Amino acid sequence: MVCDASRGKALDKDALRQLFNGVMVTSPNSVFDVYQNIQDLRAGCNSMVKQMSGKTDNRDMELTRYIAGIMALSKKLMQSSKAQQQLSEAIDQVSRRLDHFDITSDTVASNFADGYSKAISPLGQKIQVMGDANVLTQDVVQNK
Repeated sequence: MVCDASRGKALDKDALRQLFNGVMVTSPNSVFDVYQNIQDLRAGCNSMVKQMSGKTDNRDMELTRYIAGIMALSKKLMQSSKAQQQLSEAIDQVSRRLDHFDITSDTVASNFADGYSKAISPLGQKIQVMGDANVLTQDVVQNK
């Protein structure tokens, strides 16, 4: 996971970089175009499969709720050409920022968050992140 909002744990900058870079690949031919080192996804994929299969004694209902929310929003995004266009424009804006800022910078994270707010957030139920309110009220944390 990129951030532990319940404890305010620092972000893994390499994981954030990989996730943000993956968003920027808009016409991939394969998963390898999106994620340079597929092995880096192993822990997250295993965790998701374990959560969704029900074959674990330690299901994390919060994580399951996040996965379900993301899947529902993804489905709605695929059905909305308007939202897809808005998202494309937001990614283009982020791309222009990358001429001046690192992809993990707070400025770029803010652009990603703005694009999400305009294109994806209106499509369905909000994904509420659980955690320490003192951490979650910080704009830079919300953006990432």
